[in-house]
Amino acid sequence: MLSVRGRDIVNFVALSVVVIVVPVVVVPVVVVPVVVVPVVVIPVVVVVPVVVVVVPVVIVIVVVPVVVIVVVVAVVVIVVVAVVVVVVVVVVVVVTRCPSSRSKFWRCHVQAHSIKSRI
Repeated sequence: MLSVRGRDIVNFVALSVVVIVVPVVVVPVVVVPVVVVPVVVIPVVVVVPVVVVVVPVVIVIVVVPVVVIVVVVAVVVIVVVAVVVVVVVVVVVVVTRCPSSRSKFWRCHVQAHSIKSRI
């Protein structure tokens, strides 16, 4: 026959306290402040303002100037290439099509110059 001793009662009460106190008291009092606040609340409080404030500022300070610089460089390159192409075309026309005698060469050169001004 099983006999109940005082120590068994104490062990049962202690186990009951642990089983009841841990989920009811320790989890809300210890786990929530120690785990949930650092892992969930602080990132939300820190990350949301960073995303809302810092990202647009970074876009305005970094991305916009870079885009402007790239566009300006692209326009300058296009203009320089266009000028070089026009000059090369005029030189090729003058050198290959104009005769070697001075008077005829000058007349041809003037015609080539008028072609350039039309381009």
